[in-house]
Amino acid sequence: MDNILLEGSIILVFHLFMAMLSLAIFSSLIVKRKVAGSIFLIYLLAIGFFILKSLYSYSPIICSIVVGMYVCLGIATYFNVKRKLII
Repeated sequence: MDNILLEGSIILVFHLFMAMLSLAIFSSLIVKRKVAGSIFLIYLLAIGFFILKSLYSYSPIICSIVVGMYVCLGIATYFNVKRKLII
C-alpha cells in the first residue's frame, strides 16, 4: 500500500513540475512569436492527451487530479499571457 501512495505522489509532483515548466515556455513563446507559441500549444495538447490516456489506465483518480492541475495551471497561464500582451 505504501508503494502505491509513493508512486502516485511521485507521478503528481512530476506532472505538476513538467506542466509548470511547459506552460512557462509556452507563455514566453506566445509573447515573442505567436506562430511558434501556437505550434507549441498544439504540441502540448497532443502530448497531454496521450499522457492522460495512459495515466487513466493506471489510475483514474490520479488522472482526474492531473486534469484539475492542468486546468488550474492553464487558467493561470491564460491570465499571465493576457496581462503580458496588454502591457
